[in-house]
Amino acid sequence: MIELHATTQGKLGYLTGDTNAPDSKDPKFGKWKIVDAVVKSWMLRTMEPSLLNMFHTLPTAKEIWDAVNQIFYDGSDIS
Repeated sequence: MIELHATTQGKLGYLTGDTNAPDSKDPKFGKWKIVDAVVKSWMLRTMEPSLLNMFHTLPTAKEIWDAVNQIFYDGSDIS
């Protein structure tokens, strides 16, 4: 569901890594950081409290996405 939501909002690149963070000195970094936080919040709000503690400290949406996939994806669902 998160992947679908991110796609419909034009933010899938924050999960896939296609939307990379600009250098922290780049004027675009502030906006990137805000949007990344929004995408992170989409994921974290859907998690059970027991899982939330495993992921909330990861710094980017992509890192959360990758960690969740590594832990829970079993390869049986292409979507």
